[in-house]
Amino acid sequence: FRKSLSLRDSSPRLDKVFISGILFYVFMVVLNLYSTMSFPGPLYLDLIANPPDRAGPGLVKLQYLVLPFIVLLLTSAILSFLAWRRGSSYAKYLCISFMLPLMTVPVGLLTILFYGFTWFTMLIVTSVGGLLFLAMFITFGFAVAQQLNDLKSLAIQQQVRVTEAYQRFVPPQLVNALGKKSILDVQLGDQVEVERSILFSDIRSFTTLSENMTPQQTFAFVNDYLGRMGPIVRSHSGYIDKFMGDGVMALFHRSASDAVIAAVKMQHELIEYNRVATDIGRPLIHIGVGVNTGKMMLGTLGEADRMEGSVISDAVNLAARLEGLTKLYQTGVLISGETYLALNKETFNARLIDRVAVKGKQKSVMIYEILDADSDEIRMLKQRDLQIFNEGFELYQTQNIKKAHSLFEDIVANNPEDGVAKLYLDRCAKLLQTGWNSEIWDGVYRPQVK
Repeated sequence: FRKSLSLRDSSPRLDKVFISGILFYVFMVVLNLYSTMSFPGPLYLDLIANPPDRAGPGLVKLQYLVLPFIVLLLTSAILSFLAWRRGSSYAKYLCISFMLPLMTVPVGLLTILFYGFTWFTMLIVTSVGGLLFLAMFITFGFAVAQQLNDLKSLAIQQQVRVTEAYQRFVPPQLVNALGKKSILDVQLGDQVEVERSILFSDIRSFTTLSENMTPQQTFAFVNDYLGRMGPIVRSHSGYIDKFMGDGVMALFHRSASDAVIAAVKMQHELIEYNRVATDIGRPLIHIGVGVNTGKMMLGTLGEADRMEGSVISDAVNLAARLEGLTKLYQTGVLISGETYLALNKETFNARLIDRVAVKGKQKSVMIYEILDADSDEIRMLKQRDLQIFNEGFELYQTQNIKKAHSLFEDIVANNPEDGVAKLYLDRCAKLLQTGWNSEIWDGVYRPQVK
């Protein structure tokens, strides 16, 4: 009874009193039982000399022996009723269970009232009392069953919360990709080769922005920004593999288009964010996004006590380099040639802007700018000048630098916000000024930093 009431947690002091009462009652029962064993039976066979006193042979009279039990029973009924009032689903069964034996008292009084104190009265009282005690244990069984169901439901709820908590740190897509049913099945070193589109994004000049913020303001700012970008990734069948300070690394398993659409939507969300920031006096922020597609190893890295899911390949490194190059080209979204080939060309507006051999690599890759990431006004201007830009780029690649310079000059005059055209205008101007070695010219840009 005491355990079912959970007194140890809800009321420790009352629990100690309850234990003391139970121990005292058990002690008195044992003492009374021991005293009856030494009862002088032959002495009391002479009923005339030693008439019965209805007190029994023990040291404690029967009515006093029953009294502690009734007090404990009544206390249990009151405590279970209070627990019932507080919302415990099984406490109602406990309350009914503890109250049933006490119903013997009114039944006995009513029987005596109508029939007097006779053998018939005693028969009814003892019979009803026995049935009520039996009903008490049956009802108590219901209470225990309900308590077990509650504990089971609580365990399931806790497991759900634990799973949800794990999913905040370990994406379920990672577990599924590894062919595991649960995060508990994931082991250090589990890996699988997959083809994915990977997205890197980063806030430009974040260090400068954070210099004027307190650490608390910096955390609030970054969490607000990431809270806007995360849902965009998830809504396009991607998941965030990791947060890197103000940066995001996301994977897309379904198609390259999902990654590029997410990148475009991230830039559009940032435009809306900056509009609000202007109204409330916050600094404007700009991000660069790089997307690449290719094969990579997906698995767990770390050591026995600390591991995390990650991806490793040249494709991942190139995506990170593309994000870094957005600063140079002053573009919102850059994608690789592999990603461009996987796109539906009718869905996106893109232009080839360079051939790049990133640091540490000899082979060059084509990189494209996604024009849809710009504001409508800038995008329309870039689309209008697209043919001129393509011609200028081709002239640049074939070393016709003077004509290329003239075309890029016209583009910048019409659209000063075209960062790529301005970059080529500067390149052409420097080449015309310093000259170049036409024998080793390949038109490939080789950045000296990562």
